[in-house]
Amino acid sequence: MATFNIQEMVECFQLLFLLFLSHKIDRKHYILKGDCNLRFFFKSPRCPEGIDFDLQNIPVPKFREQVNRILRSSVFIEALSIKGLIAGYITESKQTETTQRWKLHLRSRQMQTYIPTRIEFSRRDAGKIESKFEAVDSCLLKKYELPPVLVHHYTAEASFLQKIVAVSSKKIPQARDIFDMYLLITIGTNTSPVLKMLDKSILSKAKNNIFSINYDVFKSQVISYLSPDDRRIYDSENVWDTIRLKIIEVIEGGDKK
Repeated sequence: MATFNIQEMVECFQLLFLLFLSHKIDRKHYILKGDCNLRFFFKSPRCPEGIDFDLQNIPVPKFREQVNRILRSSVFIEALSIKGLIAGYITESKQTETTQRWKLHLRSRQMQTYIPTRIEFSRRDAGKIESKFEAVDSCLLKKYELPPVLVHHYTAEASFLQKIVAVSSKKIPQARDIFDMYLLITIGTNTSPVLKMLDKSILSKAKNNIFSINYDVFKSQVISYLSPDDRRIYDSENVWDTIRLKIIEVIEGGDKK
C-alpha cells in the first residue's frame, strides 16, 4: 500500500469522489471547475484544498441525498480504505439553493492528525461558458492506481476568463488566481479572444490588483501548496515578479479592440 503525503491524501480522495460521482449521478448536471480542474486537466503544480463544481437542473434535497449516499456508502469507504485513507467528521455545512457544501477530515492509517477538505457545488448559469467532456490526466490516475475518470470541465479559455474576472472583482485579490492565470498562459491558452470580450475597466482593475499582491502573499497562498520540487522552482521573489510581468504583457498585448 502506498504512503501518501498530506497533499496526495487530499488529491486521492478528490479523484475517488469524482469517480464515484460520475458513476452515481448523471454527469450532465455538473461541471468541474477551479483548482481541481486546473490540476486534473492542465497539469497545475498547485494541489487544491477542496473540489468545486458548477451544478444545474437537480433539486437541492435530491442532490443532498445522492452525495450523502456516496460519502457514507460502504463501497466508497472501502475504496478509501484500500488506499489507506479514512474520512471522518463529515458535515453538510451549507445546503442552499445557491451552494451545497460538505466538509470532512481525512487521515491515513499511519497518522492520527486529520486533514480538512471540502466538496462544493454552486448553482449558476454555466450554459454560455465553454466546457469539455473528457478523461482526467492519465498520469495522475496511474499514480493512484485508479481507472479512467470522465467529467465535464471548463476549457482553458473559460478558466482564464473566470480567473481574470476573479482577479479584477474580488475585494481581496488572491495570489493563487494570478498564479493560475500564468499557468494557463504557459500551456498555450488562446487568451486573445477572452481579453477582447472584456471591458477595458475590468482589464485595468485586474492589472492594478496583480501588481498589488506582494511576494509574501504569493508564498503563503501558493508556495505552501506545491510539492517540494516545485517549491524550489517558484520560491523566489524574482520568479513572482516574472509571473506578474508576463501576465501584464499578455493583457496589454491581447486587449486590442
